[in-house]
Amino acid sequence: MTTPEKRFRRLIALYPKDHRAEYGEEMLGVLLADGRTGPAVTADLVRAALGARFRETFAGFRDERWRHAAYAVQFFGSLLLLAMAVRRFAMAILSMVRWPGYDISPFYGVDMVRLLGWAVALTGAVLGIRLLGVTGAAAGLAGEIVAPFRYYLDTPAQVLNAYWIFVAATVVLIAAAVSARRAIPRGWPFVVAAGVVLIAQGMAPLNLRVPLFGAAAVLTLIGVARLDPAIRGRVIAFGVPVLAVFPLIRLGFDGFVRHNMGHPEAIMLISPVQWAVLVIVPAAAFVVAAEIDRRFRAPMAGTSKGA
Repeated sequence: MTTPEKRFRRLIALYPKDHRAEYGEEMLGVLLADGRTGPAVTADLVRAALGARFRETFAGFRDERWRHAAYAVQFFGSLLLLAMAVRRFAMAILSMVRWPGYDISPFYGVDMVRLLGWAVALTGAVLGIRLLGVTGAAAGLAGEIVAPFRYYLDTPAQVLNAYWIFVAATVVLIAAAVSARRAIPRGWPFVVAAGVVLIAQGMAPLNLRVPLFGAAAVLTLIGVARLDPAIRGRVIAFGVPVLAVFPLIRLGFDGFVRHNMGHPEAIMLISPVQWAVLVIVPAAAFVVAAEIDRRFRAPMAGTSKGA
């Protein structure tokens, strides 16, 4: 086997299995006959391979079960984000009660928009009114973005700390736009309980806040585990981008945060490349999770057909 042939075979291996089986040898013959082996050919093959895998992954989204999974994401996500919004407002009210001179005016305006937005989004999910759900989620997302960006020039880390909420709100908005309503998802009582715990967590003593947040996470996981197995994996795929944000911020932006903490006189802002990473990583995490779910289901589908 010649060196160009070995190289082309490695590049063709990037294509999906079905594509390789049908066109692999034909592609190899054309490439060898053409005789070009430069970087441009490599770039074209890699680009086409990624496009083929992208199309294969997203072709599965036409499955109605993805839309049913999106409904569960819309319902659970709107509920939890509403709880977070109530939590913030409850903390402001509690501060005003404890310290009568405390000014809660910063909680007006945009903070009320996200509170009302997630209330409307949840109402839309309950009633099965897509326009209501999308409008509420869009308002909630706008509020979630604007709230920390008010302080971006002074403390960019606030945006990073809230970035997982941005991603969660974006996921809920997308889910609301594509969802197909069905019965209220099983497991909703556990997610309601998680929301109540999140609200309480904001008003609890500092030493209890981390355990309470963990309890809310566990309750949410139980709620997801109670879902119909046909959509559970897809719901998890929707949640993976949010989970991917935590290690991304912790590992990829630790130096950025430490620099700003140590140099208040020379605040560093998030660069265009860093913004690109913040957008691409959660999107890629979803694609990978969806592909893993598809591959996991393929053998099960074959087994059920054989039975």
